[in-house]
Amino acid sequence: MRWVAVFASILGLVSVSVIEGQSRGSSGAGTSSIKACAVLTKELALKVTPEAKRVYDPPPEEEPAGQGTACTYHGIMLQIDPFPGTSLDQSAKKDKAWSAVSGVGDAAWFRDNGGRWAEVMGRVGAHTFTIQMDVPDKSTAETIRPNAMQLAKQVASQLK
Repeated sequence: MRWVAVFASILGLVSVSVIEGQSRGSSGAGTSSIKACAVLTKELALKVTPEAKRVYDPPPEEEPAGQGTACTYHGIMLQIDPFPGTSLDQSAKKDKAWSAVSGVGDAAWFRDNGGRWAEVMGRVGAHTFTIQMDVPDKSTAETIRPNAMQLAKQVASQLK
C-alpha cells in the first residue's frame, strides 16, 4: 500500500521518464547496474531511521522502478535510477514544495509529502535517486530531515 501511495505522488515524474525513454528508443526497464537494496543496507537503515530501533531481521524488498530498482526497508524507500535527471529538474521547478539542498550529489531537493513522508530526490552524474522516509507519529518531515539528508549523502557518495 505504501508503494502505491509513493508511486502516485511521483506519477508525473514517471510519465516524463517513460516519454523520454520512448523518444530515445529505450525500453526503460531495469537498465541500471546499481541495485537499491545493495545501497540501502541494514547498517545504513539502522543508522538513519527515525523510527524506534526495532528488529531489522526481515529482508528488504526490491522491485523494478523505471530504469532501476526500488528498495523498501522498514519505513524507508530508496529508488536508484527511477527517472532521467531532467525529470527531477522539471519536477522541482514545477512543484514549489521541493526546496533545493546543497552538499548532496550534483543537485538535490527535499520536501514534506503531506506530513506522511520526508522525501529527497537527487542527481549524481548520470544516476538519479529518490528517498521516502515515513514520518513517525507525533513528528514532522522537518524533524526527520537530518535523517533523510544523512541517507541522501550516503547514497550520493555510492553513486559517484
